[in-house]
Amino acid sequence: MKFTHHTGWLSAPIILLLLTSLACNLPGRTAVEPTPLPKIPVSTEAVESLQKTIESAKDAFNNNQTVEITLTEAQLTSAAALELEADPDIPMSDPQIYLRDGQVTLVASLTQNQISVPLEINLELSTDDQGNPVYKIVTGQIGPLPIPENIMNRLTSRLDQIIASKSTVDNTQIFIESITIGDGTLTLRGHKR
Repeated sequence: MKFTHHTGWLSAPIILLLLTSLACNLPGRTAVEPTPLPKIPVSTEAVESLQKTIESAKDAFNNNQTVEITLTEAQLTSAAALELEADPDIPMSDPQIYLRDGQVTLVASLTQNQISVPLEINLELSTDDQGNPVYKIVTGQIGPLPIPENIMNRLTSRLDQIIASKSTVDNTQIFIESITIGDGTLTLRGHKR
């Protein structure tokens, strides 16, 4: 008798766990795993192509023409990877930049104290009435958790610096007319102020 009493006591938590897991797997309660995005290869050819695109746009810009630049995921990912390699103080590696559904998605590995966790940031880019680029961080995660506010503040501060430094060509301000994010491309259209 004591044996059955003991088994009943031990089986109650096990039955509860089984019922909970079954309830979580009922129709309508299943979580749909997002389709993983394809890995974007990093290459020096993509960076060279990006530099040529920017140089030809610079010539048109300096001749007071409206300029339209289309950048690809491969170009942006490769440029980000090479920049991270050159700056060992940034604790990120293996960046991937996706241009999908009107958003820029940065996926990378963040390493701190010998621990590496996945990082994902989704941005929306647009322009304001003065022709300045504007961004909005839609989501940010480190592993399964939201990015802490202090880290998010540092990221936005760094993004502000990058945007400010890239808003001029040969010390001349750029008026950005539009930013369009398509399936795998980002197109900027602008002219001299």
